[in-house]
Amino acid sequence: MTLIPKPPEICAGCPLYEPPLGKHLGYVPASGTGENGVLVVLEAAGGDEELEGIPVVGRAGYFLFQQLKRVGIEREGFRIHNVLSCRPPDNKLAKMAYEADAIAHCTPLLDQTIAEMQETCKRNGRHFTIVTLGQIAFKRVLGLGPKDPILRQDYLCYPFWSEKYQAFVLAADHPLFIMR
Repeated sequence: MTLIPKPPEICAGCPLYEPPLGKHLGYVPASGTGENGVLVVLEAAGGDEELEGIPVVGRAGYFLFQQLKRVGIEREGFRIHNVLSCRPPDNKLAKMAYEADAIAHCTPLLDQTIAEMQETCKRNGRHFTIVTLGQIAFKRVLGLGPKDPILRQDYLCYPFWSEKYQAFVLAADHPLFIMR
């Protein structure tokens, strides 16, 4: 696959679409079948993802799926989506002035993927589970603010129930963090 241009009908009005922040041109939609009932949500596309138009294909993605493959879990069964469907400037989103606006602009895209996953799970008789990789993804899926008390606890790998999405949400570290 090659670079997918940002669709104006979706991206217009986003701070990462308009100059000066909108210097990256690639759009990264959700990918994968989701047949195993798991939606993996990450923060945003990186350079490799932007060029390929597929989430989690860079070094961190390769590392993640190589580790899962070692225990017999294949990438193809997951549905994968980012909180942002594009690459933020300098790959930075956390605590940036545009963070909240960019996430809010992409919220309908992730919510649409979640709704599609709910339907896929119903059709396949699977329980829907969301795995968030990184704190931004976890906060977005559970609707947490930056100072939510949950974030001061050890919330990783603990199952949280999302009433909004009717799914268990598991938080884990982003694979890039683990690689470091």
